[in-house]
Amino acid sequence: MRHGQAFASLADIAVARFEEMSDAAWLSAYAVNYDDWRVAFAQACERRDAEVASSTGAALCCLDRLRDTSAGVRSRMKAAFALLPTASPIARASLWGIVAGAFAIAIPEVSRLDTYRAEAAAWSEVGHRPNQCQALWTLARELAQREEWEAVDRVVEEARRLEETGWTLRQRLWPAIVSNHVSSLRGDLAGYSERWQGVLKLAQLAGADKLAAWSQLDHAGDALQAGDVSKAVSLGQLADAEMRRLNLPSGQMWARVHLCAAHVMNGELAPACAAARGALSMAQMFDGGGWRAEFFNYLALLATRAGQPRGGAMLLGFAAARFAAVGDLPSRTERQMLRVASEELSVRLVSEEIASLRALGAQLTIQQAEELADGLLTITSVQD
Repeated sequence: MRHGQAFASLADIAVARFEEMSDAAWLSAYAVNYDDWRVAFAQACERRDAEVASSTGAALCCLDRLRDTSAGVRSRMKAAFALLPTASPIARASLWGIVAGAFAIAIPEVSRLDTYRAEAAAWSEVGHRPNQCQALWTLARELAQREEWEAVDRVVEEARRLEETGWTLRQRLWPAIVSNHVSSLRGDLAGYSERWQGVLKLAQLAGADKLAAWSQLDHAGDALQAGDVSKAVSLGQLADAEMRRLNLPSGQMWARVHLCAAHVMNGELAPACAAARGALSMAQMFDGGGWRAEFFNYLALLATRAGQPRGGAMLLGFAAARFAAVGDLPSRTERQMLRVASEELSVRLVSEEIASLRALGAQLTIQQAEELADGLLTITSVQD
């Protein structure tokens, strides 16, 4: 137990310093402790020690974000959730942070919406304004995904009242990033490029290389949503190169998903196919949720335009079922892609056949859907 408490104390220091240090400096100082924190977390969970588990789990989350790994994240989220009833207020806040820590991963025990609400309330209870503010912004993004705009406005107003000019650069960075996300989801793209340039500058000043790379990719996504397809392609290529330089495989995968979408919307099937194959080859590395639904909507349009409408209809069915299974909702760009794919399918197939094929697609496992997509991409590549 003393061993666990010692590593918990070190973890508390590391998490506090995470807000003050660059990515490189923090990893240099604390990455060596990963295995010890992992063991301490597991042992704390076995003996129902919420205090040690909350501290070591929070440090593991920081390391996983910077090292771009999702291995064991879902099991850690579940373990943290199970310890909530016995935790002190400060430990409970950290445990909710662990449950909320991976945006693309959900657990069946609690919805993401309820998680973000609980995390914000827990940090409020212990008076940690920066963490409460970050949790509120994450909640606002989730509500924006659902287009609950009155609730979004209330949460954003509450978050902005908490913000202080004396916060560290990294503490100011997450609100700036998510504020852009909310604007994009609302369809407010006026000045989007300038907004992302401001975020990128803040991330670079903070030494937050990973968040800077993801911001480049978000910038590319807004360009696509705004209809600046050529710009979306060039920004996506820059983001892909940066993700590769930083060894961020999930970022590389997302950059290729984005490039697939941009090329498809631009009618460029060969580069869209190449980007899709690159993304699909990396898919097995990640314990993802809604990203597969988004990607397969893009693949459905690609398949349809490449003369494979039946496969496209099945992929649309899989994507819809996947969105429902993980509790996600398609974004504005995804809905646009879905609408175009549905319209083009209706020209090629009768409605009864489309409905039947979509129903078949909804029954596919993830592995079967990936095999179907790989086959369709192979056919498309041969045709090109």
